[in-house]
Amino acid sequence: MFDLHTHILPQIDDGAASWAEAYQMLEIAAKDGINVLAATPHFLEGWFTPTPAEIKAGVERLNQYAQRQSLPIRVIPGMEVALCPDIPRLFQANRLLTLNDEGQYLLVELPANEVPIYTESLLFELQLMGITPVLAHPERNRVIANNPAWVLDQVKRGVLVQLTADSLLGRFGKNTRQISQELLRAGVVHGLGSDAHSSQHRTPTLKAATAKITELLGQEAGHRLATADNIKSNMALADIEGFFNNTCHAQAFPDEVLSYSPALCRRLLNAGQKWVKQVMGFK
Repeated sequence: MFDLHTHILPQIDDGAASWAEAYQMLEIAAKDGINVLAATPHFLEGWFTPTPAEIKAGVERLNQYAQRQSLPIRVIPGMEVALCPDIPRLFQANRLLTLNDEGQYLLVELPANEVPIYTESLLFELQLMGITPVLAHPERNRVIANNPAWVLDQVKRGVLVQLTADSLLGRFGKNTRQISQELLRAGVVHGLGSDAHSSQHRTPTLKAATAKITELLGQEAGHRLATADNIKSNMALADIEGFFNNTCHAQAFPDEVLSYSPALCRRLLNAGQKWVKQVMGFK
C-alpha cells in the first residue's frame, strides 16, 4: 500500500514530536503493509514554513532508518500546502515541494470551513503553470459536505483527490464518512492518505480503510486503489485503472456522473495512471 499524506517528519509542523516517534510511525506503517509513504508537512505562511531542503533531508534520514531496520518501506518527500492566493508565487520562488519532488503534483489543503471564492481560479492558474493540484481530504470541508458535486467538477477539470483513511472509517464523524463513501462511489478518489500525525492516535495505517473500500466497491477496487502489489522495483506500474471507477456510479451525483462521456472517462483514467506512476517515482 502507499500512503500519500503523512506528518511523519518531527518538529517541523504539528506532526511527530521527535525522531523517536517518527521512527515508531515508520514501523507502524511498515507493519500495516504500507511500502511507500509520502512525508507531507504543512506549509502555512506565518505558522509552518519548512523548506524543501529540510524535508528532503528528513526523508533521507527516515529511509536510512528503514534500511538499517530492514523495514520494507520507502519514504518520498512532499508538502501539504494550505490554500492561499500566494501559492503560484511561492512555487516560482522554489519554496514549495511537489509530491516526490517531481515538479508536477502539489498537495493542496482547503480551509476546514470554507471554499474561498478564488479557489477554482487558483487551481486553474496552477494547471497553467504545469502543476496538477491534488486536493487533500476535501471530504472534511464543511462547504463540500453540503455540495459534494463541487469535487466532481474539479476532477472534470483535471484536479486529483486524496481521501483520508480515517474519514472513511467514521473517525471524523458520520457525515464525513458518508461524504467519503459518496466520493468513492462516484469514482473521484485517486489515492489514500492516513494524514498521520503521531504514533498513538492518528497513525499511518491504511489497511482498515482498504477493507472498507473492498466492502463498498469490491475487492478489485480496494486492491487497485490502495495497494502496490503490482509495483516492482525499478519498473512502472502495471495496471492502475481502478484509480477511476470506470463504471461511474450514479448514487452520489446522478446528473453529473451520467453526463460523463466515454471519452472523458478514458482521459480521466489515463491521467490517474500517469499521476500514480510519477508520484511513486516510476517514469
